[in-house]
Amino acid sequence: SEGHNGTDIAAPQGTPLYSPRAMTVTDVFSLDVVATDPLYIQLKEWFGNSVWFQFTDDDGVGWRTKFAHLAEPATSLFEGTEVAEGTFIGYVGTTGLSTGPHLHWTLGPEANRWLGRGNGNVEVLDYCATDVETPKTQDNNAIIKALQDARAAIDRATALVGGLS
Repeated sequence: SEGHNGTDIAAPQGTPLYSPRAMTVTDVFSLDVVATDPLYIQLKEWFGNSVWFQFTDDDGVGWRTKFAHLAEPATSLFEGTEVAEGTFIGYVGTTGLSTGPHLHWTLGPEANRWLGRGNGNVEVLDYCATDVETPKTQDNNAIIKALQDARAAIDRATALVGGLS
């Protein structure tokens, strides 16, 4: 929908989620943590339990990604944790502003710290079809590579959990 910031992937409550690639945890928001920071409170209200990562693609471009509305994040994850592809990151849930169990997945440029609307974010599942045309911009090669990386990440992640769709 207009203004939606991410890609929603419906899945049964409690479906395990795994890292689609090697990444570094930047933030873990848990409903179990009592917070006084207004930003932390607001992000928990919107996204519920969520895990945020950063990574650099093969071309040296930095990205941030978030997995939100989790039933619970993996207890082994904390800021600075480096995860390998296939590492357990949590379970699908419906925490925060959610109407049912699903994974809310956002991918955006590293400079977009909190992955706010726009600012270069991509709807990752929009680029799973092989015939999708990418936007023509000054940095088209970086966009094409990011979309190819996102598609590969989705393919790996969904294969690990038996196909989220």
